[in-house]
Amino acid sequence: MLAMAMRQGEGAVSFIVAHELGHVWRRHLRHRWLIAPARIIPYLGAAYSRACEYTCDRVGAFCRPDGAIDGLVALAAGVDVYGHVDVAEFAAQSTEDAGFWVRRAELMSTHPRLPKRVGALLEVGVPVPVRVRDAGFGGEGGGDGGLSCRGREPFDLQLH
Repeated sequence: MLAMAMRQGEGAVSFIVAHELGHVWRRHLRHRWLIAPARIIPYLGAAYSRACEYTCDRVGAFCRPDGAIDGLVALAAGVDVYGHVDVAEFAAQSTEDAGFWVRRAELMSTHPRLPKRVGALLEVGVPVPVRVRDAGFGGEGGGDGGLSCRGREPFDLQLH
């Protein structure tokens, strides 16, 4: 992530840090012992963890909306490729890849699939980064990385 910050990814890194601090703010770890019995029940503990991730994605997006989508896409695609990912197509994977085994794997996972997390942020109105390709994008040409964000109306985070 440090390499990403050095390549004009400060917004994405700030989102990731805000997301992690959201776990502290929402006391997800402090009260973990209270939900320990639920973690024994299959699917229930993992469902709580996935809900925590969605909450902290919204916290991170509230703190740094211009880096929210890129932060999650960078986690999925890596710091060298994230700028080339079509965000709408990536988010659409959450509905297209909904087979039995994909759904079962997610039910057992503590984190939602990244396309679903991106889709959830898009649904609440987090701005989509606009990528402008120039001569220096991704190479040695001296471009600015080609990333800017469209202004949008404020979005409703509904933090719970």
